[in-house]
Amino acid sequence: MPTTYTTAILITGGTSGLGWHTALNLAHTSPPTTLLILASRSAPAAPLPSPHTKYLALDLSSAAGVQAFVKTWSTCSYPSISALILNAGLQFLGPPSFSPDGYENTFAINHLGNAHLYYRLLAGGFLAPTARIILVGSQTHSPAAKTGLPDAYYATAEALAHPGPEKKEVAQTGNGRQRYGTSKLCNLLWAYALKRRLGKAPEGQRKSVLVFNPGLMPGTGLARAAPAWQVWIWKRVLPRLVPLLRVVVSKDVHTQEESGRNLAGLVGKVVGEGEGLYFENNGVGLETSKDSLVEAKQEDLWTWTVKAVAKDEGEREVFERGW
Repeated sequence: MPTTYTTAILITGGTSGLGWHTALNLAHTSPPTTLLILASRSAPAAPLPSPHTKYLALDLSSAAGVQAFVKTWSTCSYPSISALILNAGLQFLGPPSFSPDGYENTFAINHLGNAHLYYRLLAGGFLAPTARIILVGSQTHSPAAKTGLPDAYYATAEALAHPGPEKKEVAQTGNGRQRYGTSKLCNLLWAYALKRRLGKAPEGQRKSVLVFNPGLMPGTGLARAAPAWQVWIWKRVLPRLVPLLRVVVSKDVHTQEESGRNLAGLVGKVVGEGEGLYFENNGVGLETSKDSLVEAKQEDLWTWTVKAVAKDEGEREVFERGW
């Protein structure tokens, strides 16, 4: 008899890198009544990890791509999503490039696309009342972490969405590594704004939001936009040197397998009252940057995002509420 699924877990960017290794762990630890959905632009190169895993095409770079995914989901009779893992992310080096909707690509995919997906799944009633939302962050968001990347810099969401010479408040707009770190800061700003709203939900409808720091993971598809020789070193050489990199570069260097296992563990993690929302690979809470805690920046990003993706006043009200 076909399996009757009672719940679903959805992973964006689930067909490669961290998302794939998270899926491998969840496929082996979740009950057979849990349906695992891997959502990505490209299908996985390897066979799906279990009979209870499915692939759905998702293009986060445009509003149309997100809307098409949710429309497909609505026709599939899938169970409610108990865990939404917003993992998809890219790094674009060099001068800014732009999405089909005219937004800078790093911001469009790493923040806007993932946030838009949450809003549409919420509005469609596809999230379980107590669903867990997990975003994949990075220590690159924090200048204090001294990751070697230019400091993340947030002035306004509008300045990040439409960078240009006239936007004097944007530092180093041509630096793709800074744009990446800033997109990870956006993930935290948005998560804090979401957490504040989820706290206002009625009892029994309180979703939770966490952010995971996977550390530096050589070999992922994050650097796919880099020059070919850099991609080759990133994918072929550095994964073999993780133990050495932990000594000479940072303790926060991990294999994809390790980070995937730990991200999967956050799906069921019991979070104490004072633990915050940001966790590293060992499940211990991390402090976030000073900028990430500025409520005015959190609200600027939330308000701009809702306005950018809501098609009418009804959607705007649902998206703004957040739960």
